[in-house]
Amino acid sequence: MKKISCIIVDDESKNRQVLMRMIEDFCPDVQVLGEAESVKQAARMVVELEPDVVFLDVEMPEEEGFKLLEYVDNRNFWVVFVTAHSHYALQAIKTAALDYIMKPVGIKELRDTVEKIQSVEKGMSIVGKKQSRIDLLRDNMRIADPSKRKIALRTHNGYELIEVSQIIRCEAERAYCVFHLKDNRKIVVSKSLKSFVDTLEQMNFMRIHRSHLVNMMHVIRYIQGDNMRVLMSDQNTVPVAHRQRHRLLQYLSAAKAG
Repeated sequence: MKKISCIIVDDESKNRQVLMRMIEDFCPDVQVLGEAESVKQAARMVVELEPDVVFLDVEMPEEEGFKLLEYVDNRNFWVVFVTAHSHYALQAIKTAALDYIMKPVGIKELRDTVEKIQSVEKGMSIVGKKQSRIDLLRDNMRIADPSKRKIALRTHNGYELIEVSQIIRCEAERAYCVFHLKDNRKIVVSKSLKSFVDTLEQMNFMRIHRSHLVNMMHVIRYIQGDNMRVLMSDQNTVPVAHRQRHRLLQYLSAAKAG
């Protein structure tokens, strides 16, 4: 198998050296082409070296790592963000289905990321896929209204980019998550419902039941009774767990007052 080439971008030399040694010691299928201490230096290296992967620090003193996406026109590389914190950044990364590793970098997390990249490279056509997902991240960070942002959903055919406002609800189905859309389509993703909760709850969704995450913009009516439910815009009803009733009513009351 062809080795995956990469560059490491971090403003701290120690962090770059640690990651480089970890890759050399534990990821024999990855070749480090070089390292950069700033976004502008990284942009030049991407053009010159054409790496398969860029391990990119999010928060650097001169410019955030995200700026690299503005400087490089040919974004035909995978991006693995390396970050210590920044809740907002993580939500944006997850929405675009890009990978990230939390600092301090662990061996298992690094290996899992490399295996994921190898699997995607081997198992699907990647022409245009890398750039489209990076473009999605860049565009989402420019859009102030969360409902106008898009999310990348991985299906058996690749990734489908869906505007969040088009998602009515998400439903857990064993180890899968089913996205119900406004156009009556269903997209089945081989991830659990839980893996989408943190991301979508930043975009006006609420988990009202252990098996249901709903877009609050598509809730038509709250139906009281022994079996609490909400009526959605597709005319389907969704159960409300008793422990979620108070949170839901608080949201609906605040929305009505506003």
